Amino acid sequence: VCLRCDRGRYWLPFEIKMVDDRAVITRFYNDSLAVLNKLKVGMVISHIDGETIRARIDRERIYMAASNEWAFLRDVVGLIGVGPTEQVKLTINAGGRDSVLTVGRYAYGAFGKQAYKSVNSRNPVSRWLPDSIGYVNMGLLSIQQVDSIMKPLLSARFLIFDIRNYPRGTFWLVSRYLTQHPVVFAEFTRADLSFPGMYQSVGATKLPWPNKKSYQGKVIILVDEDTQS
Repeated sequence: VCLRCDRGRYWLPFEIKMVDDRAVITRFYNDSLAVLNKLKVGMVISHIDGETIRARIDRERIYMAASNEWAFLRDVVGLIGVGPTEQVKLTINAGGRDSVLTVGRYAYGAFGKQAYKSVNSRNPVSRWLPDSIGYVNMGLLSIQQVDSIMKPLLSARFLIFDIRNYPRGTFWLVSRYLTQHPVVFAEFTRADLSFPGMYQSVGATKLPWPNKKSYQGKVIILVDEDTQS
């Protein structure tokens, strides 16, 4: 199976993030390939085969649907380096100077499971940060871990929930540690077909089964373009 085979079957061996309209290498799918191609995390790419990053992005725009610009950029950057040849020329900006580097491209299967992992997956499930700050990675936290992770963190001054990822169905269990009373957190509506442009309320959802002892400190939520659903 080939995603967008019309673009080619060869992929760059690294992940790109868009930062202020610049393509930045943030992670490698295979460290040995990174060394082989003389690549480093943090390198800024301005052109691919002589074409600007923005031009390549705009060319793909008509093929992709996204709820906002950042969601579009999140999805499109994986495709802008795909091509039909096993080598590609990247224009790299370092120290204010441009240089052209010939880099290998590879079949997607050469990267193994690393290509599926997000940058956030390298963070632990939970940890203590300085000044009694607790951290929870919702992308890794499993249902079985909720109680053992949350109970020690109830004493934290601040509690950071990292949802720069796709959580694993733990929302309801975690919420029990955040309030002592049922709390409405979402209200749902549907279109009123008898009055176009108006909506009808179809109910609300509450945080259920609160614990007698809940977290009393400040809660911080980390989000980015990978946060959804």
